[in-house]
Amino acid sequence: MYFLRQQHRVKPFATINISRNLRVLYNIMINVVIMSVAGAPSFVITICILAGQVTDETVIYCNLFTLIGVVLITITSFFLTKNAKKSFVNLIQCLK
Repeated sequence: MYFLRQQHRVKPFATINISRNLRVLYNIMINVVIMSVAGAPSFVITICILAGQVTDETVIYCNLFTLIGVVLITITSFFLTKNAKKSFVNLIQCLK
């Protein structure tokens, strides 16, 4: 601590960047919304199975909804991050 006090030009270890933190928070909020959109069909299917009301129409709509959610997740993963390849690999690993 004495050494740090003597040097007036020592920079702090981590500078706080408000705009970067807000961008990260914005990206997290977008991803949470898209994940909930993609996860809604499985919730609906589970409720329908428990209620014994599964029809072909329900399965078709839920599959379509899930497909749209996966496409949205993929698109936002490419646009919201700088390292798209790593993000896409993480997405595929999460879906396995």
